[in-house]
Amino acid sequence: MSITIKEEHEICLTCGFCCDNTLFDVGRLDDGPISKKFNNPITVVDGQNVFSFPCNCFDKKCTIYNEGIPKVCSKFKCKVLLSAIGGDLSKEASLSMIAEAKTIRDEILRMYLGAFKKTITFRQLVRKVYVKNPAVLEHKVLVIKTQLLDVLIAKHFKTKEQFEDFYELD
Repeated sequence: MSITIKEEHEICLTCGFCCDNTLFDVGRLDDGPISKKFNNPITVVDGQNVFSFPCNCFDKKCTIYNEGIPKVCSKFKCKVLLSAIGGDLSKEASLSMIAEAKTIRDEILRMYLGAFKKTITFRQLVRKVYVKNPAVLEHKVLVIKTQLLDVLIAKHFKTKEQFEDFYELD
């Protein structure tokens, strides 16, 4: 059984991975109305107007969700959400999967902070982990857990089609 629109919004707002730099580095801006509260700097990448994540309108959840978010945001649906909409996942299973991924991510980021005394986003950490220089990260557990979460995110949250609107910076 598929979820209601209200449940779809609840799952989306509970997650926030697309807003907080867990999934993507930047989002492409299309023409269209955007809330006046949207205050992200806009840059050009590959000829496209983009804004960086974490989004300035994200504070544990989107603060402009019902006020004219960019088109790229309103049309984005991660694989977890699409599975819930399609009836393959319940709302409860979706929220549980999100909670588990957040717990792992937050543990990884705490480990990094403890080891390097520096706050970093998950996407920034992924780029550091995949650098070929083994001296970049001293803790193999941190590397393994980061790679595991990146695989889980790719499997459960990103669809192939979404890479047209969102990018990961190398």
